[in-house]
Amino acid sequence: MQGCDKEVLRNNYYVDGKLKGEENYKGGRKEGLWKYYYDGGKLEGEENYKGGERKGLLKYYYDGNGKLEREENYKGGEKHGLWKEYYGDGELEREGKYKGWEKEGV
Repeated sequence: MQGCDKEVLRNNYYVDGKLKGEENYKGGRKEGLWKYYYDGGKLEGEENYKGGERKGLLKYYYDGNGKLEREENYKGGEKHGLWKEYYGDGELEREGKYKGWEKEGV
């Protein structure tokens, strides 16, 4: 796939045939929205890629109730900007900022 601009959608499956993940590639590199699923079928997480690197918002969810577990922002493949983690009931546990994998502020 490397070296061409061909766009490819690849699905991964659990042994029982249930969808495990949806991956997008362009020119052999990760591109666009990727989705991951728990074996019960609920959405586990979503990640965005540009040119093979994470870019923009990443979200992961709890398996039991589907509520948001964490959100992180990426730029150039590195954590950048606001991130948040949540308790299982959806209440905010903590938040902070990153720039190039380094925490900013307190």
